[in-house]
Amino acid sequence: MKILSNNTAKQKGLAAIEFTMVLPFLLLFIFASAEFGRLMFQYNALNKTIRDASRYLTANAKPGDTDIINIKDSVASNVKKLIRYGQSASTTLLLPNLTDDDISFIVNGDFITITVTYDW
Repeated sequence: MKILSNNTAKQKGLAAIEFTMVLPFLLLFIFASAEFGRLMFQYNALNKTIRDASRYLTANAKPGDTDIINIKDSVASNVKKLIRYGQSASTTLLLPNLTDDDISFIVNGDFITITVTYDW
């Protein structure tokens, strides 16, 4: 019986060493999964707000006298608010560090392109 109990004590020490060796990889996997989930959340939130802002811009960009699309400053400001806050009346940022300088509009004929640059 003495040999059996001595072997069990060695096994407990071995399990602690194995856990210590595996723990950094488990933590890396857990935190990488959490960061990937956050990235996907921010990506989907940005896509949704750009989609909503493009619908708003399409409805409110009026062609000028020469059938050239003209985006008024008030409409551009509302579109930027929609992208940054998710709503034009909100004051809570949807994504951190997204500024008005990161949002641009390009009018090419009948098409309007909204470009947003955001560092994840």
